[in-house]
Amino acid sequence: MRTALIVLAALTAAVVVDLVSGVLIRRAARGRYRWLLEPLRHACRRPAAAVLPVGALYYALPPGPAEWQRYLRHTVCWP
Repeated sequence: MRTALIVLAALTAAVVVDLVSGVLIRRAARGRYRWLLEPLRHACRRPAAAVLPVGALYYALPPGPAEWQRYLRHTVCWP
């Protein structure tokens, strides 16, 4: 149960970081460098939304003796 809460908290933190960074980039793109930041924001939105939860899961899952944790960690991070 503790591991599930840690994973849920890590995924929630990843979503919050993604949303806050999106708001900050959008706010910065309104200014002088809109021509540069707007295409960059569109290009990086989906990759960032994929990398943040995977990274959060990788660091949230402890390497433990439980079989399902080992398989899930292996699935998240391909060797």
